[in-house]
Amino acid sequence: MDYSDQANPAIAALLMEIEARKKAEASLRKANEEWEELYTNTECGFHSLDTGGTVLGMNDIELFWLGYRREEVVGKMKLTQLISPQCHDDFRYACGFLHEHGWLRQFPYDMLRRDGMTFPIVVNVRAIKDENGKFLRSIASVFDVTALKNAQSELHKLNGMLEQRVRERTAELFMTNKILEAENLEFRRALHDKACQNLTSSDPNRRCIESQLPEDSGLNATLCGILPWSRKP
Repeated sequence: MDYSDQANPAIAALLMEIEARKKAEASLRKANEEWEELYTNTECGFHSLDTGGTVLGMNDIELFWLGYRREEVVGKMKLTQLISPQCHDDFRYACGFLHEHGWLRQFPYDMLRRDGMTFPIVVNVRAIKDENGKFLRSIASVFDVTALKNAQSELHKLNGMLEQRVRERTAELFMTNKILEAENLEFRRALHDKACQNLTSSDPNRRCIESQLPEDSGLNATLCGILPWSRKP
C-alpha cells in the first residue's frame, strides 16, 4: 500500500511502520511454523534442556521412542530420568564440556524407555547463551543407532567365525602337508627296499640308493603317526 499521498506525513510514516511490522511478524511466524514442523516431524529426535537439565521441549519422534506423552515429560522430567543409570557419569562429563565449549558432537549414550528397556543413541548438542555468555538452554539432535549397533555386532560375529574357519583350514592344510610328506617317504622306502633286494651290502649301487633315503628319526615318527589317518575313508 502506498502511504506517500497521505495528508499528514506523521500519519503516513506511522502507517508505513505498522505495515512493515506486520510483514516482519508474518515472516517470523512463518519461520516459527517451519521450525516447529521440522522440530516435531523430523526423522531424528530433538530435545531442549534448561540449565538444570529439565526438559523444556521434546519432539514427537523422541517421545515415541521413549514411550511418553509430552505432558509427562516437558517441564517435569530431567534428562537423567530418561537415560540409562550407567550413562549418568558420561552425561555429567558431556554437560561440563558443553558449558565450556558450547557444542557437543556425536556423543553416545543409552536412553531409557518407559518400559525399562534401553537403546543406543548419539547426540549433537548446541548451547544457547545470552549476550553475556551466560548459558540459557541446550538444543540437541538425537539419532537412534540401534540398527548400526546391531550391524556392528553381526559383523564382529561374522569376523570371529571367519577367523575360526581360517584357523581350522590352516590346521587342515598343515595336516594334509604332513600326510603327503609321510606318504612320499613311505613310497621312497618301498622303492629302496625293492631296488636293494638283489644287491649286497657292499654293492656301490646299494650304497648310492641308500644315500637318497632320509635317515631322520623324526620323519620315522611322522610316518608312523600320520599314515594311519591318511588311509581312513
